Amino acid sequence: MNNASSDLFASYRASQAQSTLFGSIMAVLMMLSLAFAVVQLGERIFSEWNGGYLVWASLIIALEAIYTRKRTREMEGREKIIFRISEWVAIAVALKLLIYLVNDPGQILADLPGWQKDFLSNFFTGEYMLAIALALAVWFNSAGLANSLERLYERDEDTLWDELGKLQNALNDVRRGLTTRVFIIGTVIVVMAALSRFDATAIFREIGKPPPGYYGPVVNVLFYFLLALVLLSQTQFALMRIRWMWQRLPMPPGLAKNWFRYGLLFFLALAIIVFFLPTEYTVGFFDTLRYLL
Repeated sequence: MNNASSDLFASYRASQAQSTLFGSIMAVLMMLSLAFAVVQLGERIFSEWNGGYLVWASLIIALEAIYTRKRTREMEGREKIIFRISEWVAIAVALKLLIYLVNDPGQILADLPGWQKDFLSNFFTGEYMLAIALALAVWFNSAGLANSLERLYERDEDTLWDELGKLQNALNDVRRGLTTRVFIIGTVIVVMAALSRFDATAIFREIGKPPPGYYGPVVNVLFYFLLALVLLSQTQFALMRIRWMWQRLPMPPGLAKNWFRYGLLFFLALAIIVFFLPTEYTVGFFDTLRYLL
C-alpha cells in the first residue's frame, strides 16, 4: 500500500471512529427510552411503585455492555465464559443492592432470615425479576447494536480487491439486521406507551385537561424514533463511505460530524412538528355516529 493509499485510509478510519461513537451514543439513549417505557408502564400498573432508578441503572448497563464488548473481543472459550458469568453476577448483586438502597436499606437485615428459609421465593422478588429482565434486554440490545455498528466498518480493507456490489450487499445485510432490531424495540415501546395511556384519553375528555403524565409516553416514543432515525442515518453514511473509499475519493475531515449534526437537527425539527400535530379528534367517532343517526 503506497503513501497516498495510507493517507486515504487514515482519513477514513477517523470518520469511522466518529461515526461509531455517534452511533453508540444513540444506542445508549435508545436503551434509556426502553427503560423509561418499562418504568412508565410499571408505575401505571403499580401506582405505589417508583421505578425511576431503573432508568439510571439502564444507562450504566448500556455503557458497560458496549465497553466490555470491546474488551472481550479478543477473549475466547473458557476465559470469555468466566468473564461473562462474573460480569452478570456483579450486575445482579448490584441491582439487588440498588433496590434496597432506593426502597429501604435497613430491610436487607430483615430479609436475611427469609433467604435462609426459602431463598428463591424471598430473594427473587417481582421487582427484582423486573430489574433483571430489563437489564438483560438493555445489555443484549446495546451489545447487539454496537456489534452491528462495528460490522458496518470492518470491510474497509476489502475495498482494495472486492467488487463494490459485493461490499454493498454485505453492508446492507448488516443494516437490515440493525434496522429490524431497532423497529422491534420501537414496537415494544409503542405498545407499552399505549398501555400506559390506556385510560388517560378518557380522563382527558372528562376533565378537559391532560392528567399527570399524559404526554410522557408520547414524548418517549418520539424521543426513541428520533434517536433511531439518527442511528439509521449513520448506517447510510457507512454505505456511502464504503462507496467513496472504493472509488478512492478523499473525505473531508469534518464530514462525519456534519452528517451526524445535520441529521440530528433535521430529525429533531421533524419530531417537534409531529409532537404539535393534533392526536385527538375534535369529535369522537361514536359522537359522530350519534349525530348522523
